[in-house]
Formats: sequence, structure tokens, C-alpha cells
Amino acid sequence: MTSERSVVDSRNVTGLIVRGFQSNERLKINNAYTRDFIPADRSHIPTREIALKWPHLRDIANNVASLQSCDVGLLLGYNCPQALAPLQTVQGKEAQPYAIQTKLGWSIVGYCNY
Repeated sequence: MTSERSVVDSRNVTGLIVRGFQSNERLKINNAYTRDFIPADRSHIPTREIALKWPHLRDIANNVASLQSCDVGLLLGYNCPQALAPLQTVQGKEAQPYAIQTKLGWSIVGYCNY
């Protein structure tokens, strides 16, 4: 974690093109920042195994990538709305995780207590 007064060594990248793990759709990101290490808790990454544990998410489970053995290399945020715009959602009951399909593929949003 960093504070607002910390200086983090980073570089600016322009013209980056990304695609989802199981998607052929490509998105251009005009401006991004990169650093050598992105801190992430791998236990928070949604997987098809998590989807299979929720009845309302089972139909999309095969569309969610399994956990990969590589480091986190890119985080997409609010400055990349074309990557976050929902194409389809699958919801369960109140307070349950839901699935969202974007141009980059399917993901699960919400706390998964399995």
C-alpha cells in the first residue's frame, strides 16, 4: 500500500492494446501507467471454481478463467470505461456475488465466502 505522500516509480505507456483471457475483442487504452510490482491478494481473484459454488453463477462458470500462475500485470479502473461497461449481468439474491460480462469477458463481483 502507498500513501498520498509516497513516490512510486512508474512509467507512462501509450497505445496499449489489451484483450480478455478468453476473448478476441481488443481494447485500446490510450494512456496507462506501469510499475514493476502490483500488490494484489490472489485469494480475491474470482475463478470458475468460485462460480460453481453459487447456483446462480453455475451457467457462466466455464466462461470465467481459472486462476493463473502468473503475477498480476494490469489493473483496469475507472479511467477505462470501455473495459468495465456491462454487456450482461447474472444476479443472485441480495448480498450474493454477481457475474458481469464485459468486452474482455466474464468476472465475478462481490465477496465470496467459500
